[in-house]
Parts: sequence; structure tokens; C-alpha cells
Amino acid sequence: MKILHTADWHLGRSLGQHDLLGPQSAAIQEVIRIARDERPDAIVIAGDLYDRSVPSEDAMAAFEEAIVGLRQVAPVLAIAGNHDGAGRVGHFSGMLEGAGIHLSSKDFGSIRFVSLRDPHGEVRFHLMPFAMPAEVRQAIRDDFPDRDTSEMSSHHGATAARLATIDRPSGVRHVLVGHLFTQSDHGAEESESERDISVGGSSVVSASLFDGFHYVALGHLHKPHDVVPGRIRYAGSVGRYSFSEETHQKSVSLVELDAAGATHVREIPIPQVRGMRTIEGDFHDVLRDAADDHDGRSAFIRIRLTDPVPQYEAFRRLSHHYPYLVEVSYLRNGVAAGNSPAPDRPERRDPMAMVRAYCEDRMGDQRLSEDAMALAGQLMEEAREMREEVAVR
Repeated sequence: MKILHTADWHLGRSLGQHDLLGPQSAAIQEVIRIARDERPDAIVIAGDLYDRSVPSEDAMAAFEEAIVGLRQVAPVLAIAGNHDGAGRVGHFSGMLEGAGIHLSSKDFGSIRFVSLRDPHGEVRFHLMPFAMPAEVRQAIRDDFPDRDTSEMSSHHGATAARLATIDRPSGVRHVLVGHLFTQSDHGAEESESERDISVGGSSVVSASLFDGFHYVALGHLHKPHDVVPGRIRYAGSVGRYSFSEETHQKSVSLVELDAAGATHVREIPIPQVRGMRTIEGDFHDVLRDAADDHDGRSAFIRIRLTDPVPQYEAFRRLSHHYPYLVEVSYLRNGVAAGNSPAPDRPERRDPMAMVRAYCEDRMGDQRLSEDAMALAGQLMEEAREMREEVAVR
């Protein structure tokens, strides 16, 4: 059986001030093209269909168009991820079942399966949407009133309880579709665009829980990689959603499951409409080089300036050359100022202390002169007097 494994579409996401729905739709059209070329027997989407729990109409329309295109090739099996609104993803799922579109979003306790067949027999796809431990505990109590739920305070314990509800008869190949954080002994690479799921308990689920499944199709981590080679795999996202992903090669995973349940996995690249780059340097050097940086005009750009003081209207002046400029920050001792710990916040009753703290954060070792501080104090006093005058009127 051939399985096309994709995940983490995040439809409706933005990057800075730029809407990503256009590049996302182009990437998903490429997934549809791959499906038509490869003719899989099943198409799996392992969560985070949308980027937010209440998606926009445009995002929902893009998802509908994608599902219609994919279903023309093979049955579609999709689950909700931690970004999705479970109730909305599952809306009309009962009707869609008959059309070969299987959406699992609120199966927090017992895990249901979809049975497909190939010439070698049955393959069961067990659909396990994302759930917080508290949601799992309540669902297990409802489904199995006599079961002890004390070990379900972490994602590991909650996942173990959910997997225990699955019947895995011999002679059947079993595929698990999940959206969670697991890793091998070598760890896992997370990106900035993956929302933390640790609220409500430790987020890490041991890969040992998935023993007995022939293939585990996962979503959540955005870089495509194996957790256990050929058996437990993250497909990765269809697009680059943060600058920590700028070197990622996005792809879908084509999984071939043989008669005995052994797998062969092939990555098929998904070309990106826009590149993604980080540029570092002195403002005037970056601005000079930008005039001849023709490739940068179509890429998402992050600029880190090494100037000791902020430059006048740096973002506006640079965005003239880089239409898809996302952010401009300043490096302090080799570290982006935006990533350094925030200074202790002065009390609001001391405006000058706030000015000093702000300037220290933005200007590093440099300090405002006494004359500049005196001018700032004078301007604040004039603003206070004007505010009081307006209040009296």
C-alpha cells in the first residue's frame, strides 16, 4: 500500500505583516500534483490543518479546495492538531465519511480506525488527534468509568492510555496517525513556529509507546525527519513558517507498506514560492548591497543590524528594496536584541527610569548624554502639563 504522508499546513498563517495563504496554496497544489503522479492508496494529513482554532473563510476555502483535489486521487485521512479548533475541523465529518474523507478531531479517549485494503489484505489507520492530558482524562473516564486516570497528567501518560484502547489483531497492518512531540535518543529539532504543547504536563511522548505499529505518521515538528528510521516519521510542514526553518527542505513523505508491514519511505520535495534568508551587517552596507540583491526581492527577509545605535526608519528604508521584509533587529554582542532577556521593568511612576532602561536595551553600552536626558525630562514635563490642562478643560 502506498501512503502519502503530509502534515502541518497551518492554513491562514502570516509571517510578520505578510499573509502566507498564497504560498501555502501553491505548496498544497504541488502536494495534489504529487498525489496525481504517484497515485497513493491513502493520503494522510497529520494535524495542524489550520493555524488557528477559528480559521478565516479564505483558509477554510483553501482547505476545501485541497481536500476535493486530493480525494479525486485517494481516500483522505486527517486529524486535528494543537493549532486547530477540534469542533470546527470535525464539522460535517459524519457526512464526509461516505465520500472517503475521514476527519478525526474530538476522539480524545477511544481511538477509532479507518480500514482500507490492498492485494495483501487489511490496513488499519488509527486516527489520534491532538488532545491535552485533561481532555484525555475526562474522555477516558466517560468511556471507561472503572479505569484509573491518575497516570494521565502528562502527554506521555495520556497517550499511553489512548493507545491502550486500540485493538491490534494480528495479520493486519497498523498505521497510527498522530500529532504530538516525540523524539529519538538523539533528540529532535524544534522550530520557532511550533506552539508549545507542554501546558498541562510534560510534552514529550516516548517513542517506545509506538511499538507494534508498522508505521507512525506524525505531525507537529516542522522539519521532515525519522524518529525511528522507516517506522516513526514527521512529514514536516508544507512551507517555511519561521526563520529557524530557512534551511529546511520541505517535502511530503511517500510510504510504501509491503505485505509484511515493512516500509520504504521516499521524500518528495515541495518547491517554495518564496525563499527565506537572514542578512546581517552594518545598516549602510546592507542598504547599499540591497540595491543589487535581485533575488531578495521575492524572498522573506530578516535583517540583523550590527550598528551600535538604532538607525532612522531602518525598516521603511530597507523594505523599499525588500518587499517581503519581515523584521529588522539589532545584534548586541552577537545576539539579536529581541532574543535577549528583557530588562527589569522600572516602576511606572518613574518615567525617566523607563527612558534609561529603554535606551540601555536599544543602545547597548552607549548611554544618552546628560543633555539628552535633560531634554527628555523637559519634554515629559511639558507633556504632563498639557495633559493636566486638557483634563481641566
